[in-house]
Amino acid sequence: MSALNCVLVIVSFLSLSAFADSAIQAKAEAMAKGFQGAFLLASEGKILASKGLGLANKVSGEKNGVTTSFRMASITKPFTGIAIMQLVEEGLIKVTDTVDKFLPDYGPNGSKIQIHHLLTHSSGIRDYTEWVNQTDSPQALIDAFKLRPLKFKPGARFNYSNSNFALLGYIVAKMSGIPYDRYIAEKIFIPAGMVDSGFEFPKHPGAGFACPSGGNPNGWWEDSNVAYASGALWASVTDMFRFNNALYDGTFLKPATVKRMQTRQFADWGYAFQIEADGVSHNGSLEGFTSQLYSLPDTRGLVIVFSNGKIDAYPLAERLKTLLP
Repeated sequence: MSALNCVLVIVSFLSLSAFADSAIQAKAEAMAKGFQGAFLLASEGKILASKGLGLANKVSGEKNGVTTSFRMASITKPFTGIAIMQLVEEGLIKVTDTVDKFLPDYGPNGSKIQIHHLLTHSSGIRDYTEWVNQTDSPQALIDAFKLRPLKFKPGARFNYSNSNFALLGYIVAKMSGIPYDRYIAEKIFIPAGMVDSGFEFPKHPGAGFACPSGGNPNGWWEDSNVAYASGALWASVTDMFRFNNALYDGTFLKPATVKRMQTRQFADWGYAFQIEADGVSHNGSLEGFTSQLYSLPDTRGLVIVFSNGKIDAYPLAERLKTLLP
C-alpha cells in the first residue's frame, strides 16, 4: 500500500470515528430534549457525548454545562466505599472488623455490625434521615442513631440506610487521622484530577454551581453535616468521567480490590455499588437534585446524569445507556 493510500485510510478512519461520536452526540441530545441538568457518556476512556442543558441559575441566567457542579447525593457512597477499601489495602481495617473497634461506646450492637454489613446495607441500622434534619458534627450524627434498636439482625437481609455510610465516613476519618472531606479531596479528587468537586455545597450557589429545583439560588438547602459521607459530595459530569477512568486505571485501588467492590456481596449489592447485569450503578436524590451513575468495568463505560430540574435523572440515564457500544 502506498504512503498516500495509508494516509487516506487513516484520515478515513479518523473521520468515521468523529462521525460516530457526532452521531451519538446527536442521538443523546435528542433523548435529552426538555431535560435540565447535564449528562456524559464514555467508553474505553473516551467521551462519546456530553452536554449541559437548561439553567444552572434562573436569576443570573447562567446555563448548565459539562463543568457545572451538581449535588450528587447518594453517589457520594461509592466514594466513601473506595476510601474504606483504601484503608483495607493499607491494612488499617478489615471488612470483618466490627463497629465497636472504632466506636467503643456505640452500644450493644457495635459488636455485631461489621464493616461488610455497612458496605452492603445489611446492618439493620435505622436510616437517620427519617428523623434527623440538623446536626453540627459527624459524632452528633452518629449519636442520633447508635442506641436505637436494629430493624433486624446484621446480615439477615437488605435495607438501604444512609446511617451505614455515615458510620463508614466516621471510620475513614478516625483511621486516617484527617476529616472525611479532606480525605476524599486528597485521596480521590486530587489523584483523579477532579477540579469541579467538593464537599460543602454553598447555601446560595454562585457561578459554576447548579441551583436546585429548576435553578433557584434560594431553594431548599441541606446541611452537609447531615448528608455527610452518605450524600454530601458534589461534582461535574466531566469530573465523574475523570473519576471513572481513575477507578479502573489503578489510581485509587488495586484492580482486584475494585473487582471485589463490584462483585455481588449481599442481595444485589457489592461494596457501595449496586450490581447490574453489565456493570454497576448508583443513584442519588436530594431536594432539588437527582443523579444516576452507570459504570461498565469491561469497557470503562460510563453514563452519568445530573438533574436540577423537574425531570428525574434516572429515565434519561436508562435511555442514554442504550447508546454505549
